[in-house]
Amino acid sequence: MSRSSTSFTSSSAPENRSVMTSLESEKLLLSEKIEKLSTPARGFVEMFKLALTFLENP
Repeated sequence: MSRSSTSFTSSSAPENRSVMTSLESEKLLLSEKIEKLSTPARGFVEMFKLALTFLENP
């Protein structure tokens, strides 16, 4: 069997930690963005009133 071209040796450990740290920080930023996107800009009551106002005056 042949070995994979990617091997984790002790010489690449600091490099791997750097990549992992970078990926973790990117993961946190993306999860914060998703959290902000999941909350609506306006509440249900405000949007309901806006819709009814629009339908009253076609």
